[in-house]
Amino acid sequence: MAQNAVGSINRGTASIGRAIATPAVGPLVVLLVFCAIFSVATHTFLAVGNLSLVIQQSVIVGTLAIGQTIVILTGGIDLANGAIAVLGTIIAGRMVNDGGNAALCLLFAIFLCTIVGVVAGLLVSRLRLPPFIVTLGLLGIVTAATRLIAQGGAFPVTDELLGWTGNSFPVDGSGVTYGMVIMFCLYALVWYMLTQTAWGRHVYAIGNNQAAARLVGIPVQNRLLSIYLFAAFLYGIGAWLAL
Repeated sequence: MAQNAVGSINRGTASIGRAIATPAVGPLVVLLVFCAIFSVATHTFLAVGNLSLVIQQSVIVGTLAIGQTIVILTGGIDLANGAIAVLGTIIAGRMVNDGGNAALCLLFAIFLCTIVGVVAGLLVSRLRLPPFIVTLGLLGIVTAATRLIAQGGAFPVTDELLGWTGNSFPVDGSGVTYGMVIMFCLYALVWYMLTQTAWGRHVYAIGNNQAAARLVGIPVQNRLLSIYLFAAFLYGIGAWLAL
């Protein structure tokens, strides 16, 4: 009995130690500390309305972070994610202001964002160029293309479809935007893909050891291409949320 109790305590201590050693614990602790400080300094910080506002302001960055997370899990980095999203917003906004159909303009903008991801994926997977160099180069190219398309002008978006994600509906006395719902649905989808599918296991395997993943039969090149493609698609969704 005593030995079993000691063994249970040791296993519990080991589990706590592994949890503390997890890289995500540090940022989480810092976040909780700041939340505690702000909640003491301002009694309305933890109010439902304020939390809803904070999430609303994080929708665009939060969506871009989903795609960036997948790329980082492979041991890469995407420096062009924000530039790709801006390109999508400029293209959709300009085409709609020029009289284009809003739905088709939006789909075309997301498609172009995805094409940029395909280019990045081909350079990383086929030519085996470092993701840092590839995405840094694409950052400059996409930024230049965005400036050429925008030509220093502003494109106010008045179409209901493009601005639909900013509309809200009441929940417990607070407004929840459709953009927030889309972001959380994307989080759930990507969580399922990473934890419950072979594709997700391949993502982790490639990030852990790309050479070993190739030796065990994982199609590393195709997976890397699909990862950068899917990440850029998410950046396109982020562009929609920014409109």
